[in-house]
Amino acid sequence: MRLLLLAGSTAGLIMGAQGVTLYVSPCGNDADTGLLWRCAKQTIQAAIEATQAGDEIIVTNGTYTPIVANNRSIRIESVNGPAVTIIDGGDTNTCAILGTLEAHPPQHNTTLCGFTLTNGNAHATYCDDPAGGGASGGTLSNCVLIANRAEQALKNPSPEVIARIKRRTCGLSGFDGGGGGASESRLFDCKLINNVAENFGGGAKKCELIRCTLIGNQAANGNGAMWSTLQNSLLKDNGAYSCELTNCTVVSTHPTGDRANSVRCGSLHNTIVWVHANTNDAKDVAAESHWVRVVNSCFQTSEEHRNGLRITNCISQPPQFVNAAAGDYRLLPDSPCVGAGDAGFTNLLSGLDGLPLTDTNGRTHIGAFGVVPLAELPWRTRLKYKLTAWRAASSAKDAQ
Repeated sequence: MRLLLLAGSTAGLIMGAQGVTLYVSPCGNDADTGLLWRCAKQTIQAAIEATQAGDEIIVTNGTYTPIVANNRSIRIESVNGPAVTIIDGGDTNTCAILGTLEAHPPQHNTTLCGFTLTNGNAHATYCDDPAGGGASGGTLSNCVLIANRAEQALKNPSPEVIARIKRRTCGLSGFDGGGGGASESRLFDCKLINNVAENFGGGAKKCELIRCTLIGNQAANGNGAMWSTLQNSLLKDNGAYSCELTNCTVVSTHPTGDRANSVRCGSLHNTIVWVHANTNDAKDVAAESHWVRVVNSCFQTSEEHRNGLRITNCISQPPQFVNAAAGDYRLLPDSPCVGAGDAGFTNLLSGLDGLPLTDTNGRTHIGAFGVVPLAELPWRTRLKYKLTAWRAASSAKDAQ
């Protein structure tokens, strides 16, 4: 909150509660006020340190150094989006420390919109979790988190450090790497690509992800995400461990259907897990773990891995993507996933593609994508569906 002097007021000085906008440009100067573009600050960090609750920071195109926001109630937004506005960790620091890790409850007051976070590296000390190479804490929207890391710093810990950890004075987290992309963050409409963690959650750890895309992230446990909730998200060539997935699509392009790219533990609602997406042959790999609750979902598994799965109203037929080989995971009109979901598990109206997640009768679809409009299909395919509909209508008429 700032005290604002309003000219012409009969009261003389009037105090107003209004957030201030600060501007950042690579051509700026941190000694300037940042209140106008012509006196913009040069670094995002300098602007953060000049803010109070409710303020906004507008950042123009450029590559910037890592930031620490300490959970300030501020919004940091780029002018032209993540393609041209970058925070680079230099492979030595987390790109954006927005809140304090392991805070209770998690700290999400700082909002970051429209940035690419790359080359971040979260290191561990013996009492710190090396978590969130791209971002830790905070709320992120329309961001790309790519090629970040969370790794162990204690390759050869001293006997004293080992003794302290065994006494549980600081827990075991000093030996873990988690959340290569993000840790303890809320992410909306973000992409997490090729991030790496030495142990937990290559893409995300302890995060909430909505309408996100996770591709090619790697970790010893939970390549895509671990201990997270995901809604209306795509996981491609990375899986989820101990997560709750709702209206998600989990696929792999690897010919062997690597088990690390499937779902292990946790729960699935209205979710497709089809690891052999290009061949419609997911035998023995999808959702291949004990203690998985699977409700109104589409997946296959072997008898070997079926023990411990709590399955309700699921289907095992191929989901019939429009073109899995080309990465088009929208549903064809005759997909068994159309209208086969449970509306009680989702409050999202549209999928990742912007198409409705419900049909004209209000039934919810399974997966992260809607049903492709007939007009977008090749003419031969459109003709096939029209003939099928005509035959069904004729049969119904004859039956009368």
